[in-house]
Amino acid sequence: MQKFTPDEIKQFLAEDSLFRGANSHAIDQLARLALQRSVAAGCTLFSMGQPCDALHFVVDGCGLLIQLASDGRERILHRAIPGEMIGAVPFFDGKRYPASFVAETDCLVMSFHREKLISLLASDPSLSFGVIGGLVNRLRKMVSIVEQISFNDTTRRLWDFLIESSRNTGSHTFPRAVDNLPTRELMAHAIGTVREVVSRRLSHLVDTGHIRIEGRRLVLLKPLE
Repeated sequence: MQKFTPDEIKQFLAEDSLFRGANSHAIDQLARLALQRSVAAGCTLFSMGQPCDALHFVVDGCGLLIQLASDGRERILHRAIPGEMIGAVPFFDGKRYPASFVAETDCLVMSFHREKLISLLASDPSLSFGVIGGLVNRLRKMVSIVEQISFNDTTRRLWDFLIESSRNTGSHTFPRAVDNLPTRELMAHAIGTVREVVSRRLSHLVDTGHIRIEGRRLVLLKPLE
């Protein structure tokens, strides 16, 4: 995957990362610290139990945070899309990664060395608030997932997952597209159900005219009433 130019790095940091809103001087400093690496689909950026030496951001593509349970089963904790911060908890508490990051598609990741970034955050509190905001946003998502699993039916939970994973394709709210559609198994993990239920709910949404599936691409056509 082609790496970003210096100007594209600054644009990503200023517009698509949790550092958006930082002044141009801070963005310049961050850009000088940024290290880019490509992670091929199916490959691992970091592994569960590995010491954390950097904070990472997904720049392009998407990846999965996967935890290995004591019974040997894998649990998908989160699907990280462009702009998202990954590895934040061990970055700040100094402990090991609680999950592995595996590229779902070819990914471009931007990394910041732990000691250098912490030094920069200490010198510029406005950047620290950006990171805190990112952690709060992740916590809100986790609370939202718990609420959805507790109170919403599987069709609504699946729909909310698709909306969150989608992007606008025009000037209005719909249609929206989900490119690189996750597997049924991943969607099941994300909404707290099983693969067969996801398949049935997708078929129902196709039959009712709410979605159209085009291979690995899904188009949301109208709101779910």
